[in-house]
Amino acid sequence: MREHQGQTIEFSVVETVPPGSRTPATSCTGVVVDVSASGIGFLTDLPLRPGNRLTFSMTDVRHAGVVMWTLQTEKMFRVGVRFTETSGSAS
Repeated sequence: MREHQGQTIEFSVVETVPPGSRTPATSCTGVVVDVSASGIGFLTDLPLRPGNRLTFSMTDVRHAGVVMWTLQTEKMFRVGVRFTETSGSAS
């Protein structure tokens, strides 16, 4: 699924960890690093935490996922997200 590498995605944080904790933004963008059948990796400037639940669209398909891990780089965060739901169209 290399065709998605470098693609910018917009995502929304729909549930934070711990519940009720504040997130600097609820809607943000990220740059896709890799995609598999079970998840996606991307770079973002938002400090996500494992357990955060996200929604996002990619190639007209709506996805939901949970952050499994986050690695801070110099200026960004590398995030691994496991898909929990995929629906047909991102209308």
